[in-house]
Amino acid sequence: MNREPLLLAIECATRTASVALARGERTLVVRSADSDRHHAESLLAEIDAALREAGVGLDSVEAFAVSVGPGAFTSLRIGLATVKGLAFASNRPVAPVSTLAAIAHGAPPGTLRVAAMLDARRGEVYAGEFDRSGSLPRLVGEEAVETAETLAARLAPGTRLAGEVPAALLGELQRAGRADLEPLDPPETRPRALAVAALGQIALAAGDAVDAADLVPRYLRRAEAEERRLAAASSLDT
Repeated sequence: MNREPLLLAIECATRTASVALARGERTLVVRSADSDRHHAESLLAEIDAALREAGVGLDSVEAFAVSVGPGAFTSLRIGLATVKGLAFASNRPVAPVSTLAAIAHGAPPGTLRVAAMLDARRGEVYAGEFDRSGSLPRLVGEEAVETAETLAARLAPGTRLAGEVPAALLGELQRAGRADLEPLDPPETRPRALAVAALGQIALAAGDAVDAADLVPRYLRRAEAEERRLAAASSLDT
């Protein structure tokens, strides 16, 4: 008899890292840690604690899911490197999950249109608009780095804002005449490993898993250090 695999899901695209162990719709363990400590110090400890709480060893994990971005560059690299190491050693499949899709998935029932976002600084956000009328969040258009101006121009009336919604962005949207774009309660819509696990299970069932070696982050834009390096190289060329 076929059974659903024991899945270890990891989300650490933001300050709060979380891990979840799930088998299908059954959640075994969820743990999270606010990153006053660096994810490099806390993530493996949280995974170990989750396994001990569930009473299983790492060799019992049959698949992995991880949020691949967008998000904080260093945090994403730590999460993906951790999953790569665990999955490669055990030759287990990995389901890559959009961080913004995980945010949209966590929106309360009845929320039909969600703009999931994370603070990208410089007055911008990483954003994706999702249709929640079905059982799964469906991306409308593309995930991108956006300003209040571009969001005000394209978001459908009544779209709810989820995730990290900077206060400055809300002010700009209101000044642009988009007071209809209201934020959801942040604790309900931050990216969480539980949502990554749910979307990861679906990806695995659909055959959308990847090998650990093929796992790559989705940054959506270059790191500031790389932009400075490219700018410096360009100035030397001219």
